[in-house]
Amino acid sequence: MAASLRVNIVFAADFRSVDQARGTLLVLCRGAFPLQQEAVSDFCMAANEAMNNAVEHSGCSLLEVELHADDQSMTFRMSSDGERFDPTGSAAMPEPDELGELPEGGYGLALIQEFVDGMAYQYRDGKNVVTLVKNINKGV
Repeated sequence: MAASLRVNIVFAADFRSVDQARGTLLVLCRGAFPLQQEAVSDFCMAANEAMNNAVEHSGCSLLEVELHADDQSMTFRMSSDGERFDPTGSAAMPEPDELGELPEGGYGLALIQEFVDGMAYQYRDGKNVVTLVKNINKGV
């Protein structure tokens, strides 16, 4: 990747819009890092989980997403106007039930933390601001 990439997307907080935003992020990141498809998939999965969590749990009405990519990393920053929630605390995958089955849901924060190299949270100007970073190994 020779130059950096920066994209801003503002959209209504609904699952259809999240799907469209995820698709856009995936196309842009795959184009920027054609030799890093696993890292791109992990990063976009984490971004998708963050957006879905905001829509499903925070009561937000609007999401603003910023993607920045350069030779070193991909950064996803999401601002939402929903209820204050810091997702950076410790998260673990749910335990299987007595039949060995995993429960439906409850994986989001653990997946996000597993798939990115850095995660930060701020509450600024009445908005939740979540930042996810995925480092890129240029040698691969």
